[in-house]
Amino acid sequence: MLRDPRVSVTVIDSADPENYVELRGRVSMTTDVGRRLDTQLSWKYDGRDPGEDRPGAVRVVVRMAVEKVTGYAAHPVSAPET
Repeated sequence: MLRDPRVSVTVIDSADPENYVELRGRVSMTTDVGRRLDTQLSWKYDGRDPGEDRPGAVRVVVRMAVEKVTGYAAHPVSAPET
């Protein structure tokens, strides 16, 4: 991703493999200084501080700017008229 920031992410519904969405775009990467994002997400989902990293570990935040969305799940289904 450092050399070529173009990425694709696909999410597939395990109950219905035909129901999926693919996101294409470009990423930017920055270091997670002070583990701010890691700590914020840990508190949001676990309600506590994250565990310690192994010595020398470097955390990276990858953000994706979506340029194209495709797939069956990418198109909202209209509600039937009553």
